[in-house]
Amino acid sequence: MKYLPYLLSCNMTNSDPLLRKAKKKVKQKKAFYQHFMTMGAVSIFLVLFSFFVTPNNYLWVIIALLGMGLSVLLHFITVFGIPGVGNMGEDWEERELEKEYLRLKRLEDIKDILSDKEYLELKELEKKERNGDFV
Repeated sequence: MKYLPYLLSCNMTNSDPLLRKAKKKVKQKKAFYQHFMTMGAVSIFLVLFSFFVTPNNYLWVIIALLGMGLSVLLHFITVFGIPGVGNMGEDWEERELEKEYLRLKRLEDIKDILSDKEYLELKELEKKERNGDFV
């Protein structure tokens, strides 16, 4: 909160793409947190309702909670991305393209340095490493 007035005073208008992107992300996060809190409140209500009204039948509550949990999980993934993988949003393709380019560039540079035999041995080692064949 203490940086917002400073950011807004630095000639940042609503036409600033970075500010628009930040606002969009904040709205997405807010919607997720509201969804999560609503699911929690509804879940508590359903569990109590099931306990008092249908004490011997919990299956419908479990199915309802699993459905709501799945919807919250999917909402989480769309907002924050898959843990360990990140968000596959707008910037994901650019980041992956840059990583792949740098990987290919590194291989090209290594190929220039190594002899053909050494390069093929390196490729085999990388293949074994990817497949988990190292002991």
